Amino acid sequence: MNAGLYVATDTAGSESSTTVSGSHSVMAESVSFTEGGAGLNRRPIITPYLDRVVPVAPHAKWWNVGINAEVKAQVDEDTPGELSALWRASGMIEDIVTSTSVTYKWSDDPNSAASHTDAEGPRACTVLLERTADGKNRKAYGCHFGWELSGSASGRLMASFNGLGAYVTPADQGTPLTPTHNAGVPFVALDVTGNNPFQFNGVSPVVEDFTLRSGISVASRLHMSNNTDNYTKIPPLIT
Repeated sequence: MNAGLYVATDTAGSESSTTVSGSHSVMAESVSFTEGGAGLNRRPIITPYLDRVVPVAPHAKWWNVGINAEVKAQVDEDTPGELSALWRASGMIEDIVTSTSVTYKWSDDPNSAASHTDAEGPRACTVLLERTADGKNRKAYGCHFGWELSGSASGRLMASFNGLGAYVTPADQGTPLTPTHNAGVPFVALDVTGNNPFQFNGVSPVVEDFTLRSGISVASRLHMSNNTDNYTKIPPLIT
């Protein structure tokens, strides 16, 4: 992929994009940005001798964002991995235990204001894709995602994130950011002891491959008090 991808966790309660730096780099294998939104509301001709009434363009436009990347851990047990912002943008809490672990678990109410101001709670993110083929960068903020994990006994653990975020008009690509890459530690399909092949719930047959889906659906919400925006500043609704 001839592009640089950066994902940064948004500031709690923020209604604007977060500043993205090289340290927010994600080594994704594929990324997609496609415009989303309702089409024109076309009005039928009422009588043959009248011109068609001008269509109305509704204020509803966003980016559909897709990211496919390998899931890797960090060398330090209490350091979040490069996909941290994407997990949190999927309605999950990031639980950091000093010198021990980083785990992710579902929030009871990922849409609540209290949940989004929690230091380790669910939080929207800003996604920047630069150096695309047309010389324009793509940026979306207030992003939320659903995800799918897939892996096998002999393959890599991959995560596919699909969601949406606030529309930002593509801009000419300036000087690219300098990414800070961390190769990370690949996950190996072993059991909790780290010595035996991966099994499911203690069942003796070895699991060759598996797929796990979050079941999350992300929907846009219009900003009822701001008709100048093409997209709501309220984070998308996670269901």
